[in-house]
Amino acid sequence: MAYPIYTTPGFILASYKSGEADRLLQIFTRDLGVVFAKAVGIRKLQSKLRGHVQDYNVGLFSLVHGKAGWRLTSADVYESGEYRSLSLRQNETLARIASLLRRLYVGEESNEKLFKGIVDFFSSGLFIKEEKLGVLELVIGVHILNHLGYIGGETASRKIVNMGKEVNVDFVLKNKKEVILEINKALAESQL
Repeated sequence: MAYPIYTTPGFILASYKSGEADRLLQIFTRDLGVVFAKAVGIRKLQSKLRGHVQDYNVGLFSLVHGKAGWRLTSADVYESGEYRSLSLRQNETLARIASLLRRLYVGEESNEKLFKGIVDFFSSGLFIKEEKLGVLELVIGVHILNHLGYIGGETASRKIVNMGKEVNVDFVLKNKKEVILEINKALAESQL
């Protein structure tokens, strides 16, 4: 029996060693939500996909859902998480954002707006500027919580969400304490 191949843009949130040469990938995809996919033989030196499945890579992933779950069949990287020249602070920011997504996004349910928002923020100029990383992390955190239904009411966080991609850095800095309190409250209420 042939299984259909699903090809979708994705962002690798984490990867875990499995067996002698395999790796289990946690991928936030545009079309399938968060999936765990097994990459068979990926840790072998001769594996052609080895460089395509590093943590925080953004790319196009082809997956098959069989009896044992999802399996990676191919990958094409748009932006490499490991090989781009990021500073330590940029890597730490990326890791915290991926951690927040791993913590809050449960299940295989598509959320195209959230996926597009995260990819857009990483491709924006804010991510390049070291001094703006704290602002970027707050803004992406607020957007993640909003898209997953944890932000409500007329709060500073809601105003940030309504700004869209055109973030007013001064507003975020001015309301930083309030936004952090709102994020922490939302995380506490999520019980995750």
